[in-house]
Amino acid sequence: MLNLIIVHLFGLMTPGPDFFYVSRMAASNSRRNTVCGILGITLGIAFWGMLSMLGLAVLFVTIPALHGVIMLLGGSYLAYLGFLMARSKKYAKFEPHSDTEFNQQTTIKKEILKGLLVNLSNAKVVVYFSSVMSLVLVNITEMWQIILAFMVIVVETFCYFLCDFIDFFT
Repeated sequence: MLNLIIVHLFGLMTPGPDFFYVSRMAASNSRRNTVCGILGITLGIAFWGMLSMLGLAVLFVTIPALHGVIMLLGGSYLAYLGFLMARSKKYAKFEPHSDTEFNQQTTIKKEILKGLLVNLSNAKVVVYFSSVMSLVLVNITEMWQIILAFMVIVVETFCYFLCDFIDFFT
């Protein structure tokens, strides 16, 4: 399990769309919305973790086109997010807002969904879980070990991004 914790921590520490999404949310959004985005990312990691434990690498070897389709869809969504961020830059006004103003703009469900979609479209996560994590998880065979590994991945992800968010304010 220690190998899993260390490998997953290093995977989380490599900058990618999830990290930049959380950083952007922390800088420009309310705490509530940022934590909801982190929860969405964590749900995405839970999804990829389950797929990895169920044999994602085997599926990609069996159906090679599936990997390409997922990468293409993920890249398209990230390009769309980049376009939206670039477009919103010209309308950006740097005025202080209260948490109440931010919270009225969107719902918890929408913020969780945004975080989830950022993670599900993250090509780095697909490569990470289909290659690196598949190798780490290959020796985990007992059901209790699988459940524990899944919980470690999910909790470590949530804690890492929450610490990233908290670190933004210190």
